[in-house]
Amino acid sequence: MVEDKKSEHGKKKFGTAAIALLVCIPLAAFLLLMGFAIKSSGRAAFIPALYALVIICAIIGIIIALVQRFKEIDSGEEDEARKY
Repeated sequence: MVEDKKSEHGKKKFGTAAIALLVCIPLAAFLLLMGFAIKSSGRAAFIPALYALVIICAIIGIIIALVQRFKEIDSGEEDEARKY
């Protein structure tokens, strides 16, 4: 019974991490492109730098949400939304 809960928690954590990766990988690739744009644009680097800053903030937000979700899963709150 205890192993079933650990297995279930592992599955939920894996799914959560997989979705986070599916979102973060394209964002990171776009961030890399913004880095090239900043490097090649010289003086007009403000707009690509602004985009890069927004992407960095989005990735940080996703990581924070992922850590919070892992804590929820560990504490047994993974199905709290089903009550509503």
